[in-house]
Amino acid sequence: MINAVKDKVVGIVMVREKTAGGLIIPSNTSEPQAFCKVTSVGENVTTIKVGDIVVCHLRAGMDVVIEREIIKVLKEDEIYGTLTDEATISSLKEIKLIGKTEGTPIIQAKPKLII
Repeated sequence: MINAVKDKVVGIVMVREKTAGGLIIPSNTSEPQAFCKVTSVGENVTTIKVGDIVVCHLRAGMDVVIEREIIKVLKEDEIYGTLTDEATISSLKEIKLIGKTEGTPIIQAKPKLII
């Protein structure tokens, strides 16, 4: 895993499996925001803690693939806020890439995901 330093936050990217009303969201839908489960925070981070679910822009920070998980490394000021709604949190699921991921650019038009 990656340990955050200074003003950085590291988290596992998550996607919404269902809406609050129970509608299933197709995997090819791209949302403008990303949800991340925080796994590490740098020593200068004051507002975010490990275990928080944060919201950021999908293209914010840097994405790294480790063991088929998409890990997002963000600056604290790239985070819009923390998610507190339990219904939304329960609809989120960590995603895994399928197929060969070594040496493949993470930014793709439509990456194949396992949800």
